[in-house]
Amino acid sequence: MRLWSLEDRRIHADLIEVFKITHGLSSLSLDTFFVLDTDSRTRGHPWKLRKQRMNTDLRRNFFSERIINLWNKLDRETVCVSTRVRPMYTSAVATLC
Repeated sequence: MRLWSLEDRRIHADLIEVFKITHGLSSLSLDTFFVLDTDSRTRGHPWKLRKQRMNTDLRRNFFSERIINLWNKLDRETVCVSTRVRPMYTSAVATLC
């Protein structure tokens, strides 16, 4: 039996939360935590998040900063999945961990 590490479980939960925020399934607003990257040159999915500049190392551990690189690495099928097909999303996120 393979159990996920604490870090893998945190990443999994964070990616699910970002999915909920970006698709309006959470009570949190997208503008509260993230800025969408509207640059048309980006490849991948249309929900790419822009990484903000940080002045301190403390900010690197915030939810909104630690998840951006992993979220932007997800493929289009995972990020743009309809909310009715959650098992596919969960399995795709599991492959990242």
